[in-house]
Formats: sequence, C-alpha cells, structure tokens
Amino acid sequence: MLKLQESRIKRGELSASINVNEQSRLRVHMLPYFRTYDVGQIDYTVIETYLNTLTEKGLKVATLKLHESLLRKVLKHAHRKQIIPHLPAFPTITMEDDPRGYFNSWEYTKLHNKAKALVGTEIVVRNAQGKAERRMRFTQELHNLILFMVNTYVRPSDIKVLKHSHVAVVRKDNTYLRLSPPTTKKHNKPFISMPIAVEVYERQREYQAERKLAKDDDYVFMPEHRNRDYAYVQLVRLFYHLLEVTDLRLDAKSTVRTLYSLRHTAIMFRITKGDNIDWNTLAQNARTSAEMITRFYGSHYQNEMNVAKLQSMKPTKKRQKA
Repeated sequence: MLKLQESRIKRGELSASINVNEQSRLRVHMLPYFRTYDVGQIDYTVIETYLNTLTEKGLKVATLKLHESLLRKVLKHAHRKQIIPHLPAFPTITMEDDPRGYFNSWEYTKLHNKAKALVGTEIVVRNAQGKAERRMRFTQELHNLILFMVNTYVRPSDIKVLKHSHVAVVRKDNTYLRLSPPTTKKHNKPFISMPIAVEVYERQREYQAERKLAKDDDYVFMPEHRNRDYAYVQLVRLFYHLLEVTDLRLDAKSTVRTLYSLRHTAIMFRITKGDNIDWNTLAQNARTSAEMITRFYGSHYQNEMNVAKLQSMKPTKKRQKA
C-alpha cells in the first residue's frame, strides 16, 4: 500500500509527507498491535478495541481518525488484492470542529511590532529539563514572515518549500504576488496576495541578496538551511518565543496559537474586512474549500455577519386614534 502511495507521490498526486507520517503510525502503534492477527481476522470488534487502546494511551480524537483512515486504506488494499472478501464495518468516531486560534487586528499589530523590536536580540532555547540547548538570534526574517503569511494565505508547509522561482510580482491595474508553490493538501493552482505582500517579499529578497542567497532556486525563508524540516523548526522556535513574550500564546478561548494561526488570521481578515467578498472565491484563492471556510473560519464570525438581521424589528402599526 505504501509503495502504491509512493508512486502517487512521484506523480504529484499526494504530498511527500504522507508516507513519512503513515510509516510512523504503522511502526509505533499499528504493526505492534496487529502483528499476531491475520488480516482476515480484523473485524469491527478488533478495530474498536484497537482504537480504545489508543484512547487509553492519551491520543486525541483527531489522531484516532488518522489511525482509522490508515487502517481503512490497508484493508481496502487487501480487498482489492482479493486477500479479504469484504471490508469490515468501522466504528464511528465523532469529532467536533475545533477552529484554530487567530489574531485580531490589535493582537496582530502587537505581534509584528514586537518581532520588529526584537531584531538583533538573542534567545536561549532550553529543553524540557531547562538545560540550554542552543542560542538563536532574531532577524528581520521573522518580522517579514509574519507579514508575508497574513497577506498571502500560505500554509506553514508552503513556507518550507517556497522558492523565489515560485513567486512572481505583478503590477497591473492591481499589484500582487502570484504564488505557485508545490502541491499542498492536493491543491496546486496559483493564488494571489494582498498588495502589501509585494513590499514584504521584495524586502525579504533584498535581505537574502545581501547574503547572496536570493537566486531563483533559493528558498524565500531561511535558505541557508537545505534541510527544510530543520529550517521550519527554527522559524517555529522563534515564533513560539515571540508568542510567549507578547502573551499571545492563547486566545480568549484558551485555544493554543501556532504558526498556522497566521494563515487563519489572513482568511479571517478577508472575511471581516473584505467588501462582501465571495467565500467561494476566497476559498479557491486560499487553496481550501468553501466548506472549510464556513466550518473553521466563518464559525468565528457568523453572528456578527448577521447582526443586522439579529437586531431587526418588524415595523409596528401606528395606533389609530379613537
């Protein structure tokens, strides 16, 4: 099954990370548990017991669904190969929508202003035991990253792979960036940015050019690290420290904010500040679906969007004089 997925990855149909993640789930949980089972013995009860075992280990509902999905794929493969006569029934896993935290206008301003103020300062990164592991320095790169993400809708996974060759500056009736990063979440169409992203991108490229790291084939952010997972971790560490010093780690609902919250903020700003923007158009440009916009982003704003209706009053008839 993994070999077939690898072929689809090479064709660009799937993200390269999918096999890495699923091999990890197989190695750590699934294979040790099912090692003594013949594939034909895996029925509803066995699957239910497996998921309950994962629950007892503290895995969250979202992670359980990933395990359920992987197990279903393995059994589907067995069915297509005529190793088992039919697919077993699967337990239902109910998961409530959990919209990610985002930054309101005041918080966003506080965040990027602090990132700018910290340029040149050094922090000590400590492990879980409190021992110093490394020192890191804030540069203008994090400040540029925050502004870039909120004005382009990019995912953190896009940042890892985004090269200058994926970015085109367009100046016509409107000014914007046309971004064409590699496929993420099965989306591969180019998308456009807000106008301010052009200024931010040109500032970032100029910053990298001073270090001779701004060729078309260079990465836009942290190009000095060819290991892109390591580059991403470095950005995350700096961003988490920034969240701590600005006291913005949690939102008003105690939802933990992450680097992904910047993309969430980008979409929320378009919903709240846009002039009657069409959600289908927004979804297409943000490389997501209108359903996701409604469920995970619009959920924050539905009542305020309908405030006129909620406050409306039926006209009352004037009382006739006697």
